[in-house]
Amino acid sequence: MDDCLQAAAAYARDRQARPTQHLLIDLRAMTGHETDYLKILKAMARLPDYLLRNGAEPLVVCLTTGTPQRQIAAALLRAIEAMPGAVGRIAHSEEAAFDILGLPERCLTDLIAGTARQQ
Repeated sequence: MDDCLQAAAAYARDRQARPTQHLLIDLRAMTGHETDYLKILKAMARLPDYLLRNGAEPLVVCLTTGTPQRQIAAALLRAIEAMPGAVGRIAHSEEAAFDILGLPERCLTDLIAGTARQQ
């Protein structure tokens, strides 16, 4: 959960972060998760501080492949959907994630290359 909160805080501080951005959270490299449930609940309660700004209505897509990732994605989406206006989805492939987000890219490397060209 510390890693999750650090990543969320870094996103919130990033000068390119905008309240209207949709988010793709890639959980595929995750091999385990926090078992301190009080810590998990406290972290989930802090997510709106990082993800919601000025009444934004973010779409958050969690990219997962295995059972541990799906479990944490489900918990994360419950917290996200408790935020006013927020919508959460789980995708099991990069292509599905980009379809949900309405993006033409088919994989993360395409998205990163496109971002580099736009800067």
